[in-house]
Amino acid sequence: MKKQLAFVYRQENCVGCEACTVACQVGHDLDEDMKFRHVTAIETANARGQNVETFLSTACNHCVDPICVKNCPVKAMTKREKDGIVFVDQEKCIGCGTCVRSCPYHVPQIDKNIGKSTKCDMCKDRLDEGEQPFCVRGCPVQVLEIKDMSEAEGLGSHSGVGFKSESTNPSTIFINKR
Repeated sequence: MKKQLAFVYRQENCVGCEACTVACQVGHDLDEDMKFRHVTAIETANARGQNVETFLSTACNHCVDPICVKNCPVKAMTKREKDGIVFVDQEKCIGCGTCVRSCPYHVPQIDKNIGKSTKCDMCKDRLDEGEQPFCVRGCPVQVLEIKDMSEAEGLGSHSGVGFKSESTNPSTIFINKR
């Protein structure tokens, strides 16, 4: 199996503070309405039937079989061979929105400032320099981590509270013990 990096998300420990979202926005100098990582509160019932709030932090899942890559008519949506990171080649992108419509997780978005698709690229340039992605570094309770999929799969599941794994084989691992 080729190397595939994954987000490992300890959903059970997430406090919903959105520091990951803000760290990403600031680190990438994104407009206020542009987010590569989203945090959502989900009401669920615990074993005693009490309502509890669980948080879902999502970004691009850097899927093993990314439909956005397959459907891009100009091959701007790219999957790196060395680590499986999915990113937009801005030189090739024509802003047609095919990737936006294709993604079952609604991740790619058209940046109104440049008229092209954009999305989380797992901070590939930072990873190449030995640094952690902004969202990972910004989390005060350390619920996000980057690991090779071969290590990560034994830690949890491809599905989490509020997240269903699709046929694209997302590279996000959820850790939940609740």
